[in-house]
Amino acid sequence: MKIRIHSRCSGFSLIELLVVITIIGILAGLGMTMLGGAQRDAEELECKSIILSLTSSLESFKSDRRHGAYPPTSLEGAAGLGKLMNRTNMGAEALFVALSSKGFKGDRPAEEFGDDSFVNLDGDTSQKSMTIFGATDLFVFLDPWGNPFAYFNAADYADPKLRQYMVTDSVGGEHEVTTIKPWKNKKTKSFRQPTSYQLFSAGPDMVFNTEDDIGNWDLK
Repeated sequence: MKIRIHSRCSGFSLIELLVVITIIGILAGLGMTMLGGAQRDAEELECKSIILSLTSSLESFKSDRRHGAYPPTSLEGAAGLGKLMNRTNMGAEALFVALSSKGFKGDRPAEEFGDDSFVNLDGDTSQKSMTIFGATDLFVFLDPWGNPFAYFNAADYADPKLRQYMVTDSVGGEHEVTTIKPWKNKKTKSFRQPTSYQLFSAGPDMVFNTEDDIGNWDLK
């Protein structure tokens, strides 16, 4: 006698399919969030590493008796500059020139980080090359998000003429000129790093003077 076994294969109902799709969506979202968080952490770590390297070079610059001080925020009056096209990115340009000048004997960050670490954002140039490079471009060091590092010598914190920077718009990706202010201590109302300099990045949000800025004061 043959016994027949009847089986019934039922497909997913519409509700069950929607539940599965929702679960997959949630898991994918969590994965993307974790991945994005890991990428942000890596970029912030890279940013702090660059700042640490730049501060080390700045200390070498100051300890050299030919200089005896941190680089000024302005390039005005520097040999080989010629007529200024603008004051945009002035502090960042002065920083690059100082740490890439032919007379600087310390570690040169521009050589350490490679060609992708600096760029001429506003197209201005000097009359003669002011660095070890043949180009007359006035370059700036870039953070991991493509913005220039802001640099202010303590002597120039109160000078409003040195606060214009060309930065990347976080929404459209276009470059625009914005005003960057040296940071003040919320408790004392005085400038941070009052006797040395401020060197900082706009951070992940690509907007300067917001809470996620990363500065040389964060390295302590």
